[in-house]
Amino acid sequence: MRRLGLTWPLRLEVALLIAVTLFFLFGCGKKGDPLPPKPLMPLPPNQLSYTLEDNLLTLSWHDANKDSGTTSQQGVFTEFSKALFSKPGGGVNIFQAAREQSKGACQTCPLMFEAVAVVDSSKTQYQHPIDPGFIYYYKLKSFTNEHLTSDDSETLSFEY
Repeated sequence: MRRLGLTWPLRLEVALLIAVTLFFLFGCGKKGDPLPPKPLMPLPPNQLSYTLEDNLLTLSWHDANKDSGTTSQQGVFTEFSKALFSKPGGGVNIFQAAREQSKGACQTCPLMFEAVAVVDSSKTQYQHPIDPGFIYYYKLKSFTNEHLTSDDSETLSFEY
């Protein structure tokens, strides 16, 4: 008695065709266009502080991009970021907002920050004169020579 059916080479071809089809249907994972890698963003300055002598304000901060024991937002060890952000051309943007003391510190009113200075990345201090009778607010942003900008630093506020 002769069996009807597929011969073994034909069975192999059918099995291979099914395996390849299943591979392309389920084996690729997430479908979609590839995304470019996220750039390594600079960290914002931290530990903002100030001193005031007469009407001369001195802002000081810590440059987190030059640390060797911390990590950036993406978890990349900062030895790499230290080399990246120490290139010439980077720095810190300093922003200021001021509100008259007579108007009080409105907690819900938006602050209109204006850029007051750009400081080289080798510096961690900035001085400028201020007028009495205001509540001052400052925040900083780091930037690189590749035009990458950090998030805002914490906001420093004080009355004078």
